[in-house]
Amino acid sequence: MVQYKMPIPSRKEWQTLRDKNKVPKGAAKVSIGDDIDAVHKTFALATMSANQKATDKLVKDLDLYIATIKKKYPAFEAVVTKEVKKKADSHLRFVADQLKAKTEYYPRYSAVQTTFKELTGGKGKPKDVAKAMERLLGCLAAFALVEPDNWDKKRQGLNRVMSEFERADALTDGHRQVFTKLMVDLKP
Repeated sequence: MVQYKMPIPSRKEWQTLRDKNKVPKGAAKVSIGDDIDAVHKTFALATMSANQKATDKLVKDLDLYIATIKKKYPAFEAVVTKEVKKKADSHLRFVADQLKAKTEYYPRYSAVQTTFKELTGGKGKPKDVAKAMERLLGCLAAFALVEPDNWDKKRQGLNRVMSEFERADALTDGHRQVFTKLMVDLKP
């Protein structure tokens, strides 16, 4: 699975971009470098809410920065818009998707457990569990974009078990064992 690459330049890249365009440090009252550092430091699945706040602050400060520099450094306005602002806006949308996946994870996890309990109680088919797993798979795929070393293996495991449940006509002891192990591994 491909890992999401932070589109927002690093502080060093920002400073190089600014210096290359002959715009002095402190050209505006906001510190884009500090904002960029905050975005990069908070980019992890566990701190996604903080990353959203940091990115939102960066976007707002970029608007102020652009408004301040556009008269004195008009050529740099287009550079900042293309190289930082548009990328920050894009990243903000990605973060919103990650937060949505985090919000939906536990209810989807619970739905898989509930569907499995119904199956073991004689109601439903293994395919019903596979359908519930498919909804959970979307969350795992989103998480794997940020933390592939942790979540891609879990996503692959869920995909394999889901495939087994899709093809099964009846629940076996092997299904129970694999399902139990998987759900422990995926427990929120």
